[in-house]
Amino acid sequence: DVITIGVYEESNLEVAFGPNPANDYINISSNAANGVVRIMALNGQIVKEISTSNLVSGQRIDLNLENGIYLVELTSNGNRTMRKLVVSH
Repeated sequence: DVITIGVYEESNLEVAFGPNPANDYINISSNAANGVVRIMALNGQIVKEISTSNLVSGQRIDLNLENGIYLVELTSNGNRTMRKLVVSH
């Protein structure tokens, strides 16, 4: 028998960014006005961390990252959401 245990994280926090795949920057926006954006390598290493204060209208984040797959995490008011980002030069 196989038992599957799922983790469901309820959050009203939304985040959108592009372009994806990205080259040297992303434009990121959210329904949260402020928060912390972390870009992490797949091994969990934080490669960039930015405190933001104007995500509703959008913010440009310069990347300067190697080609690969990263995770973009937004944390705001105790909520957290994460999306995949592909960097390709």
